[in-house]
Amino acid sequence: MNRNRRRRFMKDIEAKFEEVRRFSEKYDDSWGRIRTYEIWEGRPDHKPADIIMAFGILEHQRNVDDALTAIKSLARVAVMFGIQLDAMRNFETWTRIIGKHFTIMDSKQEGSIASIIGSPIMKAVPGAKIVAAGTAEGWWDSIVKNSATIKKRVAQAPAHDVRAIIACYGPSLTDNLPRLVEEALEGPSNIISVSGAHDFLIDHGITPHYHVECDPRPHKADNINRPSHEVEYLLGSMVHPVLIEKLQGYDVSLFHCSSPLNIQLRKLEPDRWLAPGGSNVGLRSIGLFYEMGYRNFSMYGMDCSIGKYDSDKPATWAQQWAGPHASKANPKEHQIVQARCAGEIFDTTVVLMQYASDFWKTVEKQPDAKFRLYGEGLLQTMGRMYNANQEAA
Repeated sequence: MNRNRRRRFMKDIEAKFEEVRRFSEKYDDSWGRIRTYEIWEGRPDHKPADIIMAFGILEHQRNVDDALTAIKSLARVAVMFGIQLDAMRNFETWTRIIGKHFTIMDSKQEGSIASIIGSPIMKAVPGAKIVAAGTAEGWWDSIVKNSATIKKRVAQAPAHDVRAIIACYGPSLTDNLPRLVEEALEGPSNIISVSGAHDFLIDHGITPHYHVECDPRPHKADNINRPSHEVEYLLGSMVHPVLIEKLQGYDVSLFHCSSPLNIQLRKLEPDRWLAPGGSNVGLRSIGLFYEMGYRNFSMYGMDCSIGKYDSDKPATWAQQWAGPHASKANPKEHQIVQARCAGEIFDTTVVLMQYASDFWKTVEKQPDAKFRLYGEGLLQTMGRMYNANQEAA
């Protein structure tokens, strides 16, 4: 490419990036915001960036899968491809090839050029399939209704030293309750319950400072049967209105979850921020409290497993919680499998293993945050193995 053509190419790239950056600044949460880019040309000295752009080069690679693997290792948030189509590989072929490595976010064909945008976040667990709860239309109806009903919003805050003690509802929560109480007395901290941990803590004489829920299904309201005026309820705006009705008269604040509805949310409430986070309420609460200024997290009951495998005592899906839980059995999502980690075998499900994978992605998104994991489940064992490897290195 001659100098003048290269200069024009770079100007076009910079203009395209600026368009993407402005869109991202307006509609993405803090974890998905695009601030840097790198043009991939197949060199070994490429630097990581929020978005990697590869135009007119992928179709010339001898090993396309190796090239896509290299690009994936560099992209923090997204990739953008421009590909010249030919008789051997058409638009559908390239979409399928790239889809093996990236989640396709947008794709289109203009003449003989394919434009494909993808995300490097892929399912790390074979067979895992987390099905969205409800529909986008149903979420939006709840968001509009709840936003009109509840005026109080969760506020962002600068980083501080208060510890977030998050009580998830895995089976290890029972054994670690004394430690949770001790930790709450050690220094400035707030106890946060999620899911069925709300009633569980209250039944054991522990009143959480906050309770978080963002699941849009109506039966999730059944997890709260002992509401307290001492608890501040932080609810994702997409929760079912039946939960809002149940908590009428209590201290309720809304937050908006980052989702495919971000553009509509920005139009509904332009000045509100979006809470990043993972695929369940425990993971979402990490992103929520990070935005609220918390940088120290203690995780209780986030086991991502049912317990240690025992061939003489077959596990049941209901044992993945510390007690009764408002949930509906799904044969595919709750099929029990075994996972081996650090010489231990755990009963778990493919969805719980996916949550474990999502937790480590969440940790990567918050390099300035510190995490403590309490319990003997799959996730905690993964954490101990990770720390041992870090020390050995």
